[in-house]
Order: sequence, then structure tokens, then C-alpha cells
Amino acid sequence: MFPLALTCLFFFFIGVRNYYKTPENRWYYTYYALMVVFGVWMWAGVLDWPISDCVETAPGEFGRVPLLLVYYQVQLAFYLSSFMFILFQDRETNGWDMYIHHAVTLTLVSISYAFPFGRVGFTVMFLHDITDVF
Repeated sequence: MFPLALTCLFFFFIGVRNYYKTPENRWYYTYYALMVVFGVWMWAGVLDWPISDCVETAPGEFGRVPLLLVYYQVQLAFYLSSFMFILFQDRETNGWDMYIHHAVTLTLVSISYAFPFGRVGFTVMFLHDITDVF
């Protein structure tokens, strides 16, 4: 009886459509929280550049800091999966906005990876992840 009452209250307050989006939102929150922790750990211990040097480029950045390459690959895989998910989900009111947002994000991450902009790319992705957690 109690789980049924909770489900009815949940449907009443957030609606049926949002009830089915809850697992997706939990996944996004978990991903962004883990990436923020990973980014803080990288910035505090693995990366050896000061915050003032984050906008400078350094050739061979991905070879010198292998975890930076892992960070990029995880981010690229996540945004690619989100991009594909948007293509196959039910259209929302902001469907095209999110589609364009993820396409531009994939393009920027790829360009940042192709050219030696590892520091700038890491800083931008890290700040983006922090804002998505909150």
C-alpha cells in the first residue's frame, strides 16, 4: 500500500511524463558528479600546470598527461551517446535546441582534441560539468 501511495503522490506532483524521465536524470547527475570528482582529482594531483596557465597551449599535452586523454575520451563518448539518445527519444519542446547543443559540443571537443588545446578544453569541460551538477 505504501509504495502505491508514494507512486500516486509522485505522479500527482511531477506528472507521468517526468516520472519516466527520472532514471535518465539520475544517470546524468551521477555522470556529472563523478566527472567533477575526477576533474578535481586531476587538477589537484595529476595536472602540473597552475590555474593561470589553463588558457595556454602546450604541444604533446595528451602524451605527457595520459589521464587527460582518458578524460577527453570519456567526455566525447558521453556526448556522443547523449547525441544519439536525443535522435531516438520522443521529441520535446527543446529537442532541436538540445540536438544542436550536443552537435556543437561534439565539434568543439573534437577540435580541441585535434589541435593541442588540451588545457583549454579540460578547463571548459570541467567548468561545464560543475554547473551541470548544480
